[in-house]
Amino acid sequence: MRAEESWISIPEYARCHQISDMTVRRRIKTGQLDAVLRQGKYMIRASAGHVDAGEANVLAPFERPPVLTRTPKMELSAFLPKAEVSHEALNKVMARLEQLGQDVTQTIAKANAEASVAKLLAKDLEIHQLKQKVEDLESLIAILESR
Repeated sequence: MRAEESWISIPEYARCHQISDMTVRRRIKTGQLDAVLRQGKYMIRASAGHVDAGEANVLAPFERPPVLTRTPKMELSAFLPKAEVSHEALNKVMARLEQLGQDVTQTIAKANAEASVAKLLAKDLEIHQLKQKVEDLESLIAILESR
């Protein structure tokens, strides 16, 4: 580190570049901005981003430009061109939506029916296995009773 180099803090750098402190920290973390940690605080070389160290120290907090903390709400329709839509076009869209709704309903009904059939087949198999076990137990009882 050269003696003639001057260093500024994160808030001073942020004020000079009219960005938030968090943006400066993020740039340091991602390596977009070089900084050194001194006594628990990050210091940025004043020459980084063409900042005059004297300029950084002259800016008082009341001269600081406002930082936009939230984005104003804007309606999407403000960016869309105004278009005339005919009733016929709207009716076609509505008919298509109705058809899609019916298709979805039929698909769901079919899936439910297939699931019910699968459940019934599984229960049928379980009943068959239980009947087989009952027959085996009856055979064992008959053998034991014959002794």
